Amino acid sequence: MDIIQDTISVDFLEKVFLESPLSTRWQFLMMAIGSLLMVETGFFPTSVNFYQTEVAFYCADGEDVYGNNSEFEDVCQSSCDQFAFNYTNMDISSSIQETFKLVCDREILLRFHGTCFFLGMLLGSLIGGFASDRIGRAKMMKISFLVKTVCGVAMALSDSFICHLVAWCVVIMMNVACWMAVIPWISENSKKSRRHSSVILAGIAFSTGGMLCALVGILLPNWRHMILAMSGITLASFLMSLALDESPRWLWTKERYAEVFKIIRKGAKLNQCELDLDLQSTMTKLSQQGAPNRKFYQEIVPDLKRICGIYKTQSYSENGAQNTRDKQYSFIDIFRYKVLTIRMLLMCVLWICAILLYYGVFLGASLFDQNIYIYVVVQGAGGVIGSVLGAVLLSFLGRRRVAQAMTFVAGLSFFSCIFIPPHWEYFVLSLTFLVRISMELFFTLCYIWTAEVMPTVVRPSAISLASMTARVAGLAFPFISHLGTVWTPFPMLFYSLTALLSLIVSGFLPETRGKVLPNTMEEGNQFGVGKKKKKEASNDPAKLESSSSV
Repeated sequence: MDIIQDTISVDFLEKVFLESPLSTRWQFLMMAIGSLLMVETGFFPTSVNFYQTEVAFYCADGEDVYGNNSEFEDVCQSSCDQFAFNYTNMDISSSIQETFKLVCDREILLRFHGTCFFLGMLLGSLIGGFASDRIGRAKMMKISFLVKTVCGVAMALSDSFICHLVAWCVVIMMNVACWMAVIPWISENSKKSRRHSSVILAGIAFSTGGMLCALVGILLPNWRHMILAMSGITLASFLMSLALDESPRWLWTKERYAEVFKIIRKGAKLNQCELDLDLQSTMTKLSQQGAPNRKFYQEIVPDLKRICGIYKTQSYSENGAQNTRDKQYSFIDIFRYKVLTIRMLLMCVLWICAILLYYGVFLGASLFDQNIYIYVVVQGAGGVIGSVLGAVLLSFLGRRRVAQAMTFVAGLSFFSCIFIPPHWEYFVLSLTFLVRISMELFFTLCYIWTAEVMPTVVRPSAISLASMTARVAGLAFPFISHLGTVWTPFPMLFYSLTALLSLIVSGFLPETRGKVLPNTMEEGNQFGVGKKKKKEASNDPAKLESSSSV
């Protein structure tokens, strides 16, 4: 029993599998499947650019009337019952504006379609990490793809705008929930030296999905056909996700050793080698003492009860210690630990700065007075370069230095735009290109850094909380550009100060490059703490008792 207990108390899983050559081919296979699945997640968010476009409309027996034309009000105030839409010089042949007759007094519903996009992102950030902590990362991804397939078909075939909106909101919600599961899954299944590269690869895959969505839009200009085609791609992704294995690290924290042993045997088979007899014996004993695979309601209900303050039941082993398998964690537990609380708050601030700066440049064609087509192409190229560059910089400079360097570049570029003459448009375009590269890297870094700082038992929940906080702050983004009506340089100054704030906040977070990821709440609370303070915390009975009571 002592041998088994010692095995659990050390980083046994990393030594015998995750960081050993035994897992190399298994990790490569899982990363390949995961990257292909990330390509799919770039389709639906990008597709909105094709069918949510405002189209010029006019009365069927009248003259053309364009969006902000002076004759626009005359058409809406007339008794015209049938409208026609002008798709001249457009790459689409239909839109939801025409399908659901979103004109005149109903035109505001077209903008509400965009509101549902952000609402879906908020809900996905809220439930994604919570659910993946309870039912597993791989299972959350599988559910996401299946639900997106059904709702995607509902979007394409529905004749009700309300049904279309609900289905659209659910699609985006499950898309974000999938992100909340993918990032921790990749971080937990990668070797320490390749962790950041794997996450960067996922970001490149997402950008690739966005570019492929443009190809689908060109081949299928009818928006219903395009959505159906993407739903077919999502269905193929769901079938591919069935080959995914659950995160061994997550299974280990749940004491589901039998399932971990099954994955280790699979890794040995892929590497065409035999497992050590001592390892087999140890894993067999662990499997017999481990927790069984619990049902969904067995994982969710206790946590919901505890959030409501009515979950009091705890079970203990023969020696009086509380069984870790009965502990259920959520983001609420983060705020029961001082160090984790401070870091979580700093991460939320960092995420808010990241999303404001990211959308500030990504949707800044009008702010920077640029040609929208050239601007979108340049921004897309900056996104790909930023992802590739991140794989290199994060290997040599670490998280903190890269974060500070990228925010410095972004802040200096925004501040420079205040003094650049308006007719230097190509110079401004070059600066926005640099900002997009830095923000693409910085935004991806926020996912990586949060996943590495927070312990395994609350990792997706922490990412979900930080992402949700950032999405709420992102709702204020449309109002930032209006600051220019008060004082023209105001938006640029705001983004410059936001970049400065993120640069300062980055300095208070620990460096995680090449470090062993914390698994338990106690390990996370001591992660990156100075040796002297860490020793004092571990030798202080009061602190230990306080931690165990949590």
